[in-house]
Amino acid sequence: MRLSDFLPCCSSHQAQNFHSEEPSTSSTKAPSAVTATPAPISFEPYSAARAQSLFTQYADSDDPEVIGPEGFTQLCSDADVPLEGALPLIMAWQLDCKEMAKISKAEWTAGTASLHISSLGPLKLAAVDLEKLLIEGQPPAKKTAGSTGSTKKKPRSDELYDRNAYWVYAQDPIAAFKKLYAFCFALAKPPQARNIDMEVC
Repeated sequence: MRLSDFLPCCSSHQAQNFHSEEPSTSSTKAPSAVTATPAPISFEPYSAARAQSLFTQYADSDDPEVIGPEGFTQLCSDADVPLEGALPLIMAWQLDCKEMAKISKAEWTAGTASLHISSLGPLKLAAVDLEKLLIEGQPPAKKTAGSTGSTKKKPRSDELYDRNAYWVYAQDPIAAFKKLYAFCFALAKPPQARNIDMEVC
């Protein structure tokens, strides 16, 4: 599935920029809340205040409670997450988004708190880890000392993000993939429809 199919603000020129190491400098108009010079990808310890600040950076200028398609596109660009492929969908799954290419403030707050993520580096890393496990079929990452896989344990201070959900998925990757598939199906399905077009599939 190509997420860019659902983003009217994307062009083939922009899609090429998502694969580069440098942040996109496309002339496409972004929400006014998005800064002119995107923040570099960083790996900072989790902070709820920093997570909210990051949300505000990409929130729509006319609705500060939502990161809309333009803000979502910019967030992916700044995080070096290509819109082509599974990464944006995995990211949306981990944040439990209800609409394609949109993140509500409540979804962001709950998702980033659960993952202990408040910077772009860990946000991408969490999606990449699951892509390797569920899409590419790679073996699970090795657990660091103190990793239990329990969702009730707090993450270690030296971990880049809370991998407890990852360890649960790693116990049964096939069941986890089915959950991801069901999420993507519901996200792509038109309202009140029971099916999605084969082209979208």
